[in-house]
Amino acid sequence: MPQVLLLAAAVAMLLLGHRWIPTWVAVTAPVALGLATGVLELDEAGDAVRALDTSLAFLLVAVPLAVLLGRVGFFDAAAERVAMGHQLVPSLWVFAALVTTVFNLDAAIVLLTPLYIRIARLHGIDPLRLAFQPVLLASLASSALPVSNLTNLIVADHIDAGTLDFLWRLGPASAIAAIVGWFGYRHLPGEDHQVADSTLLPIEGREQRHAFLIGGPAVAVLLVGFVAGDAIGIAPWITAAVVTLALVIVTRSVPWR
Repeated sequence: MPQVLLLAAAVAMLLLGHRWIPTWVAVTAPVALGLATGVLELDEAGDAVRALDTSLAFLLVAVPLAVLLGRVGFFDAAAERVAMGHQLVPSLWVFAALVTTVFNLDAAIVLLTPLYIRIARLHGIDPLRLAFQPVLLASLASSALPVSNLTNLIVADHIDAGTLDFLWRLGPASAIAAIVGWFGYRHLPGEDHQVADSTLLPIEGREQRHAFLIGGPAVAVLLVGFVAGDAIGIAPWITAAVVTLALVIVTRSVPWR
């Protein structure tokens, strides 16, 4: 019962105190209190962390990896290249689904939401309506690969399921969910065309080429590593860590925050 109360306190702080309580405090404070009062045993806490070691390792490198790709302009360039077509809104839906699948749902929400708002203003679309795409696809398209979300990584580690196992069993279901979700999304309130914001300018050709020159090979290595890594015993977090380190060297920056 005391452990349930600690969990409830953590959830309450996350949901109700997010404006004045830092997220890391809401997560660690109940754990520290439980260890101090003896409600939680140190060995039990250690076992719980060790059971998630590979999943947490991936999360710790995947989010900075996505941020670095965002810094070099890869997502901006890719999204605006997609936005050059006539079917702008459905093309961005597909793009968000792919980002969610390959880079995990956290990257999709953190990076694509502000990017989609920018694209919406640039092309005269309701920003709030377009900003819902990454949010929806974080749920609908996050099942096809082990790296798509943290739960997949935990399950894959416990039942020894590989990338091809996920693609075969959950890939079709994830694709169908994204397709059905698109038809539901089309009925959300909001207009596809408003007045474009003339203060926003598209990314120039040289900047796009630079972004693709750096981001393209990084994404290619990620895809090959995620799909083929299982066969040679390379965990997804190792592939992500190598690519992250390479981007840190190229950009000469470390996304600590």
